[in-house]
This record gives sequence, C-alpha cells and structure tokens, in this order.
Amino acid sequence: MAREKTISFTTASVTAASSLNHNQTGLPNKFNIVRLKITPNTAGGAARAEIYEKDTFASDDLCYVTQPFSSALIDPIQINTGVERNQFWTAFYEDLDATLPSNGELHLKIYNDDTANKTYAVEVDIEELTVVAYKTVDESVSNNILQDDNHLSVNVQASQKYKFRAVLFWTAAGGTPGIKVAIGGTHTVTNMKAQITLIDDSANTILTTARVTALASAVGADDTGDNVVIVEGFVEVNAAGTLLITWAQNTTDAVNATTVQRDSFLELIPAG
Repeated sequence: MAREKTISFTTASVTAASSLNHNQTGLPNKFNIVRLKITPNTAGGAARAEIYEKDTFASDDLCYVTQPFSSALIDPIQINTGVERNQFWTAFYEDLDATLPSNGELHLKIYNDDTANKTYAVEVDIEELTVVAYKTVDESVSNNILQDDNHLSVNVQASQKYKFRAVLFWTAAGGTPGIKVAIGGTHTVTNMKAQITLIDDSANTILTTARVTALASAVGADDTGDNVVIVEGFVEVNAAGTLLITWAQNTTDAVNATTVQRDSFLELIPAG
C-alpha cells in the first residue's frame, strides 16, 4: 500500500494579477497528489494553480490545471464531483527533471487573480507509489564475482524507510553453478534486515536461507535447473542512492552459465 502524508509550505508573495513559480523540494520523485489546497493570507479575490513536471514551467510539461477558486467561499462543493472547490485532485505526478537519486520537487505555478499582493499557504496530501523494477530480458553470468543486475535497481532517498521484495527466477542448463545473491547499491544504511531464501523448484525444497543486515552480504548455494530466489527486507536509509540486487554464480562454471530470467522483479514500498 502507498504511504499518505501531508506537506505544508508557504509561498513568497504573489504580485496582484500575476503568478509565481514555486519549487517545493524534499518530496518523493513519484507520487499521487491526493489533495492540493491553496489559501491566501488575506480574504477576498481568486486564485488558480498549475502543476508542472519540470522546474522550467514549459507548456509541454504542464500536467494539471486547477479551476479558479475564491477565498470568500467556504469550501463549497463542486456539483457532480463532491470535491471542495479549493481541493483539486490529480492522479499522478512525477518529477521528471530530478537527477536521480535526489529529493523530488513539486513544481507549482500559482496565479493571483486579485488586485492585491498575496502570500499563499499550500497544503498537499500525497501518496507515494510502490516502485517496481523488472527484467525485460534474460541476463547470464559465468563467474562467481558479484555484479549489479542490469535491471533490478530502484532509487531511495535520505532519511527514509522502505520495505522491499525481490523475486529472481533463475536457471542453469547444466552442471551445478547455482547462484549467490546480495543487496547492494550506492545508498548508505542506518539499519537493515532482510531474509534471502534460495528455493529449488524441482525438488520443492529450500536450498538455503539466511538473514543479512548489511549490504554485499551474499547468500548462495550450488544448484541447477529452474529455481527461484526470494529477498524480503526493511531498510532505513541514511544517504540517498540506489538499492539494487547483486548476484553471481555460487561456483564458477565457464561452460554452464547462471541466468536470471526476464520477469524477475524488485519492488520498493515507502514505509514512513
């Protein structure tokens, strides 16, 4: 499930009959905007707002436009929608100009349609999205040196907590090179606990399972055929970066490669 939270901030003064470009930092790069409420510091007049995907505020990056609302009205309900006039909804927002990993931004243009300068208090209720990375093609390795998976990588932010889960469908055509798997990335960790479990599909048995509490702690076993690895854990992030899956053969076999298959995935869920 997504995590809902409220972000509140105050803009600079908006000149009468003009607009202000505001970039609010420290937000997720991808999230649902559930509610956007804008309140002027003085009564009277009207305002409206636009949301952009980039801080250049170009028309091509406009992703949402509110209707004008009047602060003289006390949260009137729009006909046929049940939505308050100063609470505007949009389904999805992504900060496209962020250099990942980084803190996301909300790019908001506020129009002051009144005849006096105003400062606006803005309240945004957001739900962060579950981020899923998945493999679009098979990937093969023929050595026991841990390497970053080509696809299974997600971005994490500083001072955040996440639940994560990965499922690796892997196979070896012959021999018993097996696989070893670890959690990696460029982020730094305040605290982490994860369980890595290797399952033999044909025998329906657990090859090995172990708890890891640090990056690059590999769990592996020799095996062959079609099998699966399940990684589940929780991490508190100190410095922003990537969280990813690293893997290799458990025992080097230059003839029989270990292949992590298409449709393997890594999902990241914000946890507060």
